Amino acid sequence: LGFKVILGLNLGTREMDLMRATFEKTAAEAGEGPDRRADVALFFYAGHGLQFGGANYLMPVDAKIGDQRSAARELIALEDILREMRNVAKTSLVFLDACRNNPLAGNLSDSLSRGPASSRGLAPVTSSDDTLLVFATAPGKTADDGLDGQHSPFTKALLSHIEVPGVDIEVMLKRVQRDVQAATKGDQR
Repeated sequence: LGFKVILGLNLGTREMDLMRATFEKTAAEAGEGPDRRADVALFFYAGHGLQFGGANYLMPVDAKIGDQRSAARELIALEDILREMRNVAKTSLVFLDACRNNPLAGNLSDSLSRGPASSRGLAPVTSSDDTLLVFATAPGKTADDGLDGQHSPFTKALLSHIEVPGVDIEVMLKRVQRDVQAATKGDQR
């Protein structure tokens, strides 16, 4: 679709940090003018995501988390990703197929996490006007990983609609939503 793709699969913490640095450099190189920001940048993440303390996190494959301190070292805060996107692009598109049950809810103490640890889905997020943030499912809900072993219902629907030429992104996302709801028999919205 005209984007320079930086692909990472099954990344650990160190690899995710390196990929973020590469992404930032690539977007800056694409930018013109004094602010050196790209016109549009797209971030797509399919993997484990969780929330605790009202904040959302993306989980590298090698994360070993027992409490909030280790979580702060091992997880990637979604807010950090959104801030980086605002810094490198005039318009940011962020697609997250990462709304899962939180396997760490029992490990994360309420007193440490400054609020209840959540075991379901991701927390709601307010994004800036220049960012389109799309979740695989509604806040506080979990997303289906998919049964075919290839893609989740969200990613499958997104892939089937994102390349259709001449379709407004709002219309495209409504089509994705319709397909996800149909594939999950209404369980995922």
